Amino acid sequence: MSETDGNALERGRERMRRGGLFAPKEDRELLAAAQSKGFDPDHHTVDARIERRMLMNYGPEWRQVKLEPEPELYTTAERATLEAANAALRLSQAEYNRVLDARFEAEQAYYHPPDRCPPEMLVALARAHRDAIKAQEQATRELERCVAVVTDIKLAAQWRRREAAAAAITP
Repeated sequence: MSETDGNALERGRERMRRGGLFAPKEDRELLAAAQSKGFDPDHHTVDARIERRMLMNYGPEWRQVKLEPEPELYTTAERATLEAANAALRLSQAEYNRVLDARFEAEQAYYHPPDRCPPEMLVALARAHRDAIKAQEQATRELERCVAVVTDIKLAAQWRRREAAAAAITP
């Protein structure tokens, strides 16, 4: 048994033990597990459950089913752009969290000032609170912009794949 077959079988068994609903990718994993060399539905109850699922999904000839490799989701250029956009998104999320923490600290200081606080300090706390709110609004806009960029890249790739699939079946 090759290392790949053993890994596929163990992943498939673990997935079947967890149960629940299965996505198409998980069905592919179960098929790989069922077609591996260590698969034994006669002596392993989880393997028997996998075999029943394969019979339901692929019919009695499930052992002969050959799935083509999954298509690449993104072109090389799209992948590079998406990685850069995800990096910007992570930075934006970190900045948003930092600004949000600063806003909550400024809010706490503003709403719970020290006893016998001079009026000048109250004015300074109010300004700091106002500035923190403005900073949070700016960070929110930047975070939303980064999310939109990532979403646009993913939707464009999805649209390209759907058009290619439609072109393949249209005479």
